[in-house]
Amino acid sequence: MAALTEAGWTQYQWFVDRSYTPDVKRHEAADDCRVGTIKYDGKNYVVGIVSKDAIVLGGKSHNPCQDLSLGFGSLAPGESAEVNAIWWFVEGDLGDFAAHTNLSEILEK
Repeated sequence: MAALTEAGWTQYQWFVDRSYTPDVKRHEAADDCRVGTIKYDGKNYVVGIVSKDAIVLGGKSHNPCQDLSLGFGSLAPGESAEVNAIWWFVEGDLGDFAAHTNLSEILEK
C-alpha cells in the first residue's frame, strides 16, 4: 500500500490549487522510510528504503516490493536538483536490520 509523506501532501495540494485533484484517499502522512521483511529459500531478509526527499513510499503488502517516488520541487527549464535515497538489503530479521542502520540519524541530516 502506498502512502504520501508530508512532502507528498504538499505536492498533492499544489495539484489541487491548480484545479486537479489526484485520486488519493486521505491518510496520515507516512514516515520517510519503509521497511519490509521477506523469507526466501529458507532465509529471512529485510529491505529498507529511506529518503527525506520521498513523496510516496509504498509497496504491496503481499508482495516483497518497495516503491519510492522522490520529489524534486518546482524546477524552471534548464534547472536541476539533487535528491537522495538509501536502500538496504540485509540478511536476517528486523533486529539485524536495526544493528546495520541508524534511521533517525540519517533522517536528521
